[in-house]
Amino acid sequence: MRLRPEPGGELLVLPVDGDPRAKGLWLLKPRSAAAHYDEATGWQPHRSHAEERAATRPTAPAQAAALLDRTVEPVDGLLYQGPDGGLRPVVVFRSPVPPHAWTALRVAEHATGPRLRRKARGLAAEELVVPAAAARLLEQDLAEPPGPAAPALVQGLPAALRIAVPPVTTVLLAAVMTWLTEDGGVSDLLHRLFFGLPILLGTVSAFGWQLAVDRDGVTVVRALTRTRLPWSRVTAAAVHGGRFTVQGTDGAQHGFVALPSRLLGRGPALQRAARIVTAAAARPERRPAEALPPGTVGATLLLNRLCVAGYLLWILAADLLSRT
Repeated sequence: MRLRPEPGGELLVLPVDGDPRAKGLWLLKPRSAAAHYDEATGWQPHRSHAEERAATRPTAPAQAAALLDRTVEPVDGLLYQGPDGGLRPVVVFRSPVPPHAWTALRVAEHATGPRLRRKARGLAAEELVVPAAAARLLEQDLAEPPGPAAPALVQGLPAALRIAVPPVTTVLLAAVMTWLTEDGGVSDLLHRLFFGLPILLGTVSAFGWQLAVDRDGVTVVRALTRTRLPWSRVTAAAVHGGRFTVQGTDGAQHGFVALPSRLLGRGPALQRAARIVTAAAARPERRPAEALPPGTVGATLLLNRLCVAGYLLWILAADLLSRT
């Protein structure tokens, strides 16, 4: 049979002579830890997820692009029925990820389509997408003659917008939640908390982001947090899937929603920033020579946190008043 590994760790069974990217016939979901075959020692237990990701994590954008292509390539596999019939079938296949070891695991057959998950059992697909997208930027940069180091960079939406959005959104959201959930009770509390709070955080993050690139590394400011990554921990950056993302060497991703910024005309600037970060991560001579003063970015973090805290206090106060 033909199998295609899915991001969630499942195996999608494909037609033998069909399109390798077809929807598939049915799904095989793992029901046990996998075992890998080694010529010297035979079948060995599967490494932990953390060890597997560390062993296969790409070290360069070009390597990530090639690895991403291989992870979606179909592979040949065999499905064995156990001694108790079809209750415990075992599938054996050769992994598409280097070192392409034979892999065996107990599975369960399902007719439903694959459920996409953010993290895979092996290397998460999202850990490959950003450096793979950045590989094109790096290829363009390497094709050009060596140029001067990039200047220190600070990007973000206008300060007036970053200051105005959090309190205005908080007040409007509280008013809308009051109008929609005026009956009180536990259901209204849950609506205000689990529906209203994500809207507030998403809006503040989309309009309150900042990005700083200097001699020492990259700083990403989101709704409530500021993350500082030295160059030794930066792999690449890319605008992908509506987000600007900086990926660390450990696979962690730090970014923000880029769609509002692109609608406001900041799309080309974000693409240039992604190219600068990717080139500087791969080529130390392209890194800025100057360091930005402390506190250059993140001045509105306190305001953002106060607005979120105020919204949570309003939820609590509204719930207490509805019970009196």
